[in-house]
Amino acid sequence: MNKKLFLLLIICVFLSEHGYARYGQVLLTNFSLGAARFRPANWESNVTPELGWTPILNLGSIQLRAEAVLAIPRNENNDRFWVVTSQGFAMIPLFYFLSLEIGGGVQSWTNNSGSSPIASTNLLLRVEEFIDR
Repeated sequence: MNKKLFLLLIICVFLSEHGYARYGQVLLTNFSLGAARFRPANWESNVTPELGWTPILNLGSIQLRAEAVLAIPRNENNDRFWVVTSQGFAMIPLFYFLSLEIGGGVQSWTNNSGSSPIASTNLLLRVEEFIDR
C-alpha cells in the first residue's frame, strides 16, 4: 500500500468519532477514506483515493449526514484534476449493524466537465465500534 495512503487511513481512523451518534449528538470529526473508479466517456478508466468529511446529526429514528469528498483522478492527457462531491443523506437504521442511506447532491469536475447533480443510496454494514462503512 502506498505510504501516503496508509498514513491518510491512520489519520482518519484516529480523528473519526463513533459512526453512530447518540440522540441529539453532532459528530463533526467524522471522516471517510475510500476509492473511486472514474471512467468518463472516451477516457481510460482509473481508480483514485477519496478523502471525505462526513459530519453526522442524530435525530432519533434517523440520522442526517453531510459529505464533502475530494478525489484527484487523471484525465485523457494523464493530467490530474479535482473532483469535489457534496451530498446530504438520511441514514435509516434497519438493524443494529445495518443501515440504509438515501441522499443527493452535486459533483464538480474542475477544468473538465463542470458540475452535475447526483443521487445516491448506500447500504452501511457496521463491523466494529469504529468502522461503519
